[in-house]
Amino acid sequence: MIIKRKDYPFSLERMDEVPEYLYYQGKRNLLYRKTVTIVGTRRPSAYGISVTRKIVEKLVARDIVVVSGFAKGIDETAHRAAFEYGGTSIAVLGTGLRSLYPRGRDLLRWRMEEEGLLLSEYPPDVEARPYHFPRRNRLLAALSPLVLVVECSIASGTMTTAKEAIRQAKDLWVVPGRIGDEYALGPNYLLFQGANPLYHVDLIDQWEDELWQRIW
Repeated sequence: MIIKRKDYPFSLERMDEVPEYLYYQGKRNLLYRKTVTIVGTRRPSAYGISVTRKIVEKLVARDIVVVSGFAKGIDETAHRAAFEYGGTSIAVLGTGLRSLYPRGRDLLRWRMEEEGLLLSEYPPDVEARPYHFPRRNRLLAALSPLVLVVECSIASGTMTTAKEAIRQAKDLWVVPGRIGDEYALGPNYLLFQGANPLYHVDLIDQWEDELWQRIW
């Protein structure tokens, strides 16, 4: 199914090269609810997985929809935890909706279609290409007023999403990492550049409703 540009949330107009159509499967109304985008590495530590789950549990308790990129690691953890804790999620794909990339997520994909939302700017039969994912990342940043980075390297798609969040004037939050940990380098660099540190999950309770008014 197709969403026309006139029906997009207002925040999508901040993207470069706004697509005329978005293709979707699932609950379109989720685009107009409170959302937070969570992104991170495909190779998370046990700590990264644990803190992602705690963050998602807190977001679901506040009736916030979790947005992520349907990749392995932090993305997949965020999607699964949203459903596990009784919430829902939006997955932004770098392929068309009929592509089975990435493999091995049939049950999660089914649940996204039934209870969440799969979203892509690519026609349904388009397969994965390397240049699709930077474009996907700008859409990830655009869909929420707040982007949260858990773990990542300096040279990664997660950092591309973070840079898009900055360019689009979104609130960028980061889970601090331990010095010396491979996937702490990206978040700690973003902190050095001025991102907000999520040093305790209870900080989520301080995010004001005014934040989400920017998306409409």
